[in-house]
Amino acid sequence: MPQKLSPRIRISFPLLALTLQCIIIVLFVLFLDYHEYSPKKYIATYAAFQDVNTMVFLGFGFMVTFLKRYGRSGIAFNMLLAAFALQWATILEGLLFEFENSKIRINMTSVIHADLSAVSALVSIGAILGNTSPIQLLLMAILEVTCFTANKWLLKFLFQFMPVLTIYNLTNLCVICELLIIPSTMKSKALMCIKDSKDHQQALQNPT
Repeated sequence: MPQKLSPRIRISFPLLALTLQCIIIVLFVLFLDYHEYSPKKYIATYAAFQDVNTMVFLGFGFMVTFLKRYGRSGIAFNMLLAAFALQWATILEGLLFEFENSKIRINMTSVIHADLSAVSALVSIGAILGNTSPIQLLLMAILEVTCFTANKWLLKFLFQFMPVLTIYNLTNLCVICELLIIPSTMKSKALMCIKDSKDHQQALQNPT
């Protein structure tokens, strides 16, 4: 993030975040229906739920603290993006995989899958933090979660490769890593090209 945000971003970013959150709340109220587990299945699933949430909200946040100038802001933006990405992924996962009788059925397993989809946005923070604005980060999270969920749908229904996406299946875990690495690498490369182009233009304008 730039050290001093422009007044336009200081106003537009909270408005954008508030608008998106209101839209998500409306979608949750209209379409979501919570499906309760049996006690045994709840106990069996809760450990994975706890581990994945710890990874998403704490692990990725403290992973970016290696950045000297953006370590603290990285933790804050990780929390923000994780919250938005998790909510948006829950809606997309439900629409594509758990949509029945005009309702999105969610449970603890679907939230775990949404957490894994949110990782697609969080894994890129360390590469682009400091080169993007908060608005770009928020839109990036929404776009990456959408693309990641669409890729999962293609793998499951078109290629019939991945019946269930879980963190305990080695093949599925490799697929998760592949779907995370490719978009992140492309995005980092694009940002580097843009930065190199700007540096080149500045060098041409101000020759020494």
